[in-house]
Amino acid sequence: LTTGTAFIIPHTTSVIASGGSLARISSTSIDTSTTTGTLLDLSATATVAGRLVNIASSAAAQTTTTLLNIDSSGYTAGYTGNVVAISGTGTTGSGNVLSVTTATTTGGAAISITANALTTGAAFIIPHTTSVIAAGGSLARLSSTSIDTGTTTGVLLDLSSTASTTGTQFLQTYSALTSGIGQSIVANALTTGVAFIIPHSTSVIASCGSLARLSSTSIDTGTTNGVLLDLISTASTAGTQFLQTYSALTTGIGQSI
Repeated sequence: LTTGTAFIIPHTTSVIASGGSLARISSTSIDTSTTTGTLLDLSATATVAGRLVNIASSAAAQTTTTLLNIDSSGYTAGYTGNVVAISGTGTTGSGNVLSVTTATTTGGAAISITANALTTGAAFIIPHTTSVIAAGGSLARLSSTSIDTGTTTGVLLDLSSTASTTGTQFLQTYSALTSGIGQSIVANALTTGVAFIIPHSTSVIASCGSLARLSSTSIDTGTTNGVLLDLISTASTAGTQFLQTYSALTTGIGQSI
């Protein structure tokens, strides 16, 4: 066999409705195999570049077509398996375990995750424990080379929480960091923009509240830099380096040390 088909089920006329299938494989037994697919097992031991499974839908009028649907149900508690498990053999090459391309999607989402019942779990997690991530590597990377113009959303990362009142919305923990950098912002082309901004306009910030807070309970001994805040400008000759404006302040305190 070269360009032919060993097994084919052609269908051209009738409409296959709910309950119908061109091919159906079912089992009501308590199957326990973990090394082979108990319903369907596809294996190729010599293919080096081909596609093992190809799913295509080309109807121009389709609107809500689902090309692959995986529905897992029946269990309520105690399930620790994976609904979908994808494993790739690690090499030094630049191949991908999973590649998602949506070249024609404009308003939709390339990947959508809905986890409305989530409590103590994680909707998205990337654990890493073994290899050393060197220069050029990242657990997660968001990049764009387009001239993006969005102003009402974050074009690279948009975090939004409209109902949470007490939870920690964004947490960074680097418990073993010594001489590294926790977070770095590089904005070398900045002119009239802002590299970091926290706008506040509505609620009243009361005692214990702060737009920004830097605190340390350690016995810090740094003498060549500010251990809590270090502001450096080595080339500016005329600009205002540090500006505080409190235009409506009456009985309050502008700065207290």
